[in-house]
Amino acid sequence: MAQRRVLIRHATLVSMDREVGTVDDVDVLVEDGIIADIGHGISDAGGESIDAAGGILAPGFIDTHRHTWQTQLRALCGDWVLGDYLAGVRYTLSPAYEPDDVYLGNYAGGLEALDAGVTTILDFSHCNNTPDHADAAVRGLRDARIRAVFGYGFFDSSPASPPHFLSHDMRVADFHRVADDLQADRASLVSLGAALTEYGVVPIEATAQEIRAARSRGALVVTHTGCVWS
Repeated sequence: MAQRRVLIRHATLVSMDREVGTVDDVDVLVEDGIIADIGHGISDAGGESIDAAGGILAPGFIDTHRHTWQTQLRALCGDWVLGDYLAGVRYTLSPAYEPDDVYLGNYAGGLEALDAGVTTILDFSHCNNTPDHADAAVRGLRDARIRAVFGYGFFDSSPASPPHFLSHDMRVADFHRVADDLQADRASLVSLGAALTEYGVVPIEATAQEIRAARSRGALVVTHTGCVWS
């Protein structure tokens, strides 16, 4: 397979590396996704060339907590307190979400992040109403081509209506199904995480079950802390 070369020319490089530092009007050569050279007057050798004069070249930012499925709800709750958000989004809008809505949020949210210079996100995904919702969330991230940790959320957003998952065991089983898919594709930009249900919302044994499932798959564990529930 031919090696892909991309030469970024005349950039102001903010490297975040103590040895390289910040360098004006410099070229950066990338070969197969890896920085191969930094200097002046580098030849592109027939590869792609990008003129970055007047621009800043820097490592991508990392967003460590994003509910990407909510992208299309932007600004809906700008003046809400936590209780309003829980009632309006987690218990009203989330149960009404279809898999296509989750896909749209993750796809658009991934593209939006990339456009803002955020190249890696932790997607705290707690709208997994059905297995199709979880699959749509992963597909949205993959299609956006963003590097992401998909934090599978065990949270039940529809307690007032008959849910798809009739037991916590069913949700944990679906987590393992998603884990099988993600971990089978070692070249994927999307890796596995587990977004725990908020402590105290479910019995402590359910929380322990979620943690055991995550640890058994080597998944990054994330959770909300400091929450206030009435």
